[in-house]
Amino acid sequence: MKTYEFMALSKIGSRPFGWVSSSDKYSDIIGLRDKIENVLHSFENEYTFHIRSTSNSEQHFWQKDSYFQNVKILENMEDFVGMLKANSEINILDVASYFRSRYHDAGIFSLEKILYFVYADSLKHNNGLRLFKAKFEAWEHGPIDRSLYKAYEEKKSSIQNDTSIWVKNPESASQIVRQIEKTNSDYEMLFDRMKYDDDASNPTHRENTPWSITWKNGRGRNQVIQDETILNFHNNEL
Repeated sequence: MKTYEFMALSKIGSRPFGWVSSSDKYSDIIGLRDKIENVLHSFENEYTFHIRSTSNSEQHFWQKDSYFQNVKILENMEDFVGMLKANSEINILDVASYFRSRYHDAGIFSLEKILYFVYADSLKHNNGLRLFKAKFEAWEHGPIDRSLYKAYEEKKSSIQNDTSIWVKNPESASQIVRQIEKTNSDYEMLFDRMKYDDDASNPTHRENTPWSITWKNGRGRNQVIQDETILNFHNNEL
């Protein structure tokens, strides 16, 4: 008996992932395809469909074809949709990779500082809507995104001049690049002169800055600096 097998596949992220289903009715497979397309209409360049017929139920086409050998198979369509949406959002590692490829191999101190201001300025100029995913915490020497710090320390390839910022969302990438260029121009000389442990010259350490408010809130170190706190402060900057 002929069976139709269906795979929704995405290569966004560090490892390809997909969701598979099968039916003896071709119309069922087309229905699945249409359902996913309807949900993910804004992600049309970030996934593909593969439909094949088979009469051998012991081995599926994605098991036979080496093209699919590294694909992580998800259990249901909802998981696929959720992972695609999550992986399609530009994050701070993508932005750091672009920055390093565009400008220079910045140290982690300068990189964290400049990307904090890129993030803050992007919130300010987009009515509080973030252009990329980041989570800055109040560490001793300023706002630090833990995922970026860890990736840099481990020298992961995720921040080794990757260009995924353009693959995930070209429209958002263009906005981010413009913001990077402006923010870097505004702050580059300041950060070049700044010393890691010189709080007096550190613009993020001034009284009533988002870092200062979060650091002194009495709940302990390394607390997340909320977007609302960042936005309120930078909206009132001269």
